[in-house]
Amino acid sequence: MNVTKASQLTGGGVSAFYAAYPAFTISVLLLMLAGGALMLFVPQSEQFLFVNQLHHPIADAAFQYITYGGDGLLMVLLAAVLLFVRFKYAVYATACFIVTGLLAQGIKRTLGFPRPAKVFEGVYDIHIPPDHAVHFHNSFPSGHTTTAFAMMAVLYYFFPNQRNSPFLFVMALLVGYSRIYLAQHFPQDVFAGALIGSSTTFLLLWWFDSSRLFKADWANRRLHVSIAKCEGASAVSVRTNPAD
Repeated sequence: MNVTKASQLTGGGVSAFYAAYPAFTISVLLLMLAGGALMLFVPQSEQFLFVNQLHHPIADAAFQYITYGGDGLLMVLLAAVLLFVRFKYAVYATACFIVTGLLAQGIKRTLGFPRPAKVFEGVYDIHIPPDHAVHFHNSFPSGHTTTAFAMMAVLYYFFPNQRNSPFLFVMALLVGYSRIYLAQHFPQDVFAGALIGSSTTFLLLWWFDSSRLFKADWANRRLHVSIAKCEGASAVSVRTNPAD
């Protein structure tokens, strides 16, 4: 895995941030502007119903898989893989997952907003893909979208060659769209999740780059597993090595 250390952002301000993450900065700003305009001028129910009416059997099946891109298990797997690259990267990914997840879940349970299936229950027959279970409570914000955008930010950080490409942003956006398509969330839930996941992760990035904790020897080591055969038996050796 080719993982390159991110550019130092401390002390560089907005210009340094934009220089390091041009695709992310432009994409998220456009998303927030579009989301803000929609929330000001178009009722949430109309936004949701517009998306809900655009359905197709192929899309029903596809978005039920795409939505797993915001599953917390993927973030856990990413952190596990990063143990073999550099310990501090695994800690960073784990911290982003925990902090953004706690924020999203805390807001969900504090506000307790109803989900589309509850709002339109007995009022409008919304489209729900076959065999897909919907939830009724704790709509705002979208937890899957929060995780997807947090993961997007982590991957932008670890893969600098992707920073001038909107690919990772589009992947995260598809996860967010899937939450509306599958009748799990309103658009405002997705916009909020995108903002929480991306902005919180990059705030952690700022701290990560400036903290002495992650400049220690342990932080720049990686897990190494080797299997050796001796007299017909296999022995597994687990140790830490300095990262390349």
